[in-house]
Amino acid sequence: QRSHSGSVVWLCFFPRPSSPSMQGVDLPPPTPPPLAKPQAGVPMPSAPVQQQAPAQQPARVPARPLGPVEAEVVPAEAPMGGLERSGEDPVAAMVARFQQREQQVLDRLTPHAMERWLAFVGCLCIFLVRMFYIHGFYIVTYVLFIFLLNQFILFLQPKDRTNLGADGPSLPTTDSDDYRPFYRMLPEFKFWYTAMRATIISFICTFIPIFDIPVFWPVLVMYFVVLFFATMRRQIMDMKRFKYVPWDIGKPKANPKVVSNPPQDAA
Repeated sequence: QRSHSGSVVWLCFFPRPSSPSMQGVDLPPPTPPPLAKPQAGVPMPSAPVQQQAPAQQPARVPARPLGPVEAEVVPAEAPMGGLERSGEDPVAAMVARFQQREQQVLDRLTPHAMERWLAFVGCLCIFLVRMFYIHGFYIVTYVLFIFLLNQFILFLQPKDRTNLGADGPSLPTTDSDDYRPFYRMLPEFKFWYTAMRATIISFICTFIPIFDIPVFWPVLVMYFVVLFFATMRRQIMDMKRFKYVPWDIGKPKANPKVVSNPPQDAA
């Protein structure tokens, strides 16, 4: 065994030169060793599983910022009154469309002050006729008139009391003085809008029986009359103290100064 192993080592480091007679002769390929037969109860070794290399993802190209010309081409968002966007609540879209139409109507009614107040008086008369005809809903009427009285007091009061001294607001006496007009705490258009809306809501409440609360209506009338005179008396005292008038009827209007051309020197 030692001589055989030594010859094998010697052949590995110093191979024999091939004989000239064997050159050019194709040797048959070596036969593979026979496979071992599986024995009972002995598991066969499984072939190694080759792991697949992860697929390479394409490199992401960073988004290029839009230029000034391309930014103008981007379409703008649709207005609220247009078609509903995908995923938008249809109820919210309907409410937004209704508010837009309401604002358009209010903008058209803004310059027509006389017509607006005549419409309010007509709606109030219809409500009172409805109340007297059914002989009920006195508590709704009382709440409506208390609300109107509160809005009327806010309409008469100035917005900023810091500019009102003991002598009241005065006109500017020099060029450096700034004239500040009378600003109401509640503008005229908003006063009409809230009063009109409250009247319409009260008229609708007369068709709901739950609001017909039995009450002794003369007590409500007397209480409203006393509250009205007490509130107006306090408001008139406030107007006399600060010397302001909450309406423009009868106020003198200042005429603009006419600047005459300076005389030119005779040549």
